[in-house]
Amino acid sequence: FSRVQKLRAAFIDLPGAEIGRRRKAGDDLLVVQTGGGSYTVSTGDGAGGCTQDTFIKLYRVDGDARELVAQDDDGTGTLCARLDRVLEAGTYEYEVHEFGRNALAAYVIEVDGAGSACGNGVVEPGEQCDGGAGCDANCRLDAVCGNGIVEGDEACDGGPNCNAACELDGVCGNGVVEGNEACDDGNLLGGDGCNALCEAELDDYTIITGEWGTEGAISQGGRDSFRFTVDGMARLTAQTSSPGGGCVVDTYMELYRLQGNGRTRVTQNDDFNGTCSRINRALNAGDYEVVVTGFGNTAIASYRFDYRLEVDVTNGGQFLGGFPQGGNDLFELSVAVAGVWQFETSDGEGACPGDTEIVVFRNEDGVRTQVAAADDGGPGACAGLAPNLAAGYYEILVSGPAAVPNYLLLAQPQ
Repeated sequence: FSRVQKLRAAFIDLPGAEIGRRRKAGDDLLVVQTGGGSYTVSTGDGAGGCTQDTFIKLYRVDGDARELVAQDDDGTGTLCARLDRVLEAGTYEYEVHEFGRNALAAYVIEVDGAGSACGNGVVEPGEQCDGGAGCDANCRLDAVCGNGIVEGDEACDGGPNCNAACELDGVCGNGVVEGNEACDDGNLLGGDGCNALCEAELDDYTIITGEWGTEGAISQGGRDSFRFTVDGMARLTAQTSSPGGGCVVDTYMELYRLQGNGRTRVTQNDDFNGTCSRINRALNAGDYEVVVTGFGNTAIASYRFDYRLEVDVTNGGQFLGGFPQGGNDLFELSVAVAGVWQFETSDGEGACPGDTEIVVFRNEDGVRTQVAAADDGGPGACAGLAPNLAAGYYEILVSGPAAVPNYLLLAQPQ
């Protein structure tokens, strides 16, 4: 780690694991070879504080293959990152960089772990269980409604207003958002943003681009809902702020997975920087919804919502994409060694599913500069180009004059 000033002893003498260090351009990389166990990796200033905004990604490595397992932005409750994970036997890489891809001054990374092995029948640090009914492959307890313990996605487990599915039965009109209520403004009147069934009446958005932002307001007990579709594993960044920058609003943000007529909460965030909210999450393919409310269901006169959904193409290959009329897809690339990269859209079988354009941007310290673009060069009306890229971070934007429901982006070094 080129920028680490101090390491805890646990980093050097971690039971059940071998720790290695190597540098990747722009990132710090921690390599862990383990027989299995529970590990916590976090960043800070070494004195219990946090002065820089860091981001941690965890990859499982198998030969030349590299699979994203988990990632975190503000898991310490501050701007610093933290990952708690039970790892199966194998080789892993923890990748650390500044959240906005800006430079990082000296910081401290701390690693704590125990050489436990999920599946050995012994409940060890980081495990909730080890074998038996209700214990999953990561030694975490499955949620069991009716055992009196709030687990998994349960909102409750016994007690007043808790139904047989461990969901809160809401009482619409009491000013408290409960159960399946989308809002509760303390009355049963319609036309004020929240109707008599505690369903929101306003401000539902469908996001059709890889990067998007808007400004709005939220009534007391109301909410804004932002829906989007993920084609393959991607990284979501959604955050609130005050119009013009800074944070003088107090928001609460929730992320849901949409399935059929129902939804399951994935995660939530209240305060990441001041009283604004931010969610950073690796998502699998599917339909999702971000819901923003005023903290405590209070009204917000004016706020800003920003959204980014990026697919990491650093390891190369073909990546599924698709966008409606007026939409686009956003991909991110980390180039460790300067060289030529090929980008091309197609149907994967030599034909073109729709007219596309590819634009390649260099992202340096949060400043985006266009370095290459192509409207053709691929099969048919598809785009293709092969720019020579210096080491650094890049964003690839794919769009077109009309909808292209499904396509494949080829991204590979030459």
